[in-house]
Amino acid sequence: MTAQAVTVAPDAILAHAARAMARSRVKRLPVVVRLCGTSLAPVGVEVHDGVVTFTGCVDDGAFVPLATLLARAVPGVVDVHCTLTGRRRHPDPDPADPHHTPSA
Repeated sequence: MTAQAVTVAPDAILAHAARAMARSRVKRLPVVVRLCGTSLAPVGVEVHDGVVTFTGCVDDGAFVPLATLLARAVPGVVDVHCTLTGRRRHPDPDPADPHHTPSA
């Protein structure tokens, strides 16, 4: 069985983070921003023998390579397996573009 990761949100106060670290006896505490919307499955993160495995969906597909890159930068990580999927976000067309015709 894999233990749940100990994390804090970006808006957590320092005292809360310090208590979480002391209770869990960890030396590093990741600050986690929620990447998934309510309509998508949660993101799973498992670590076994230094191998990080990501599963699930994220709202923005641009986070997929970022998650892999950040995980590889963590000391002790030897490999990253990533099966995250994400919706591709397309930029809004430029309304000032004279060639743009709005769809009906």
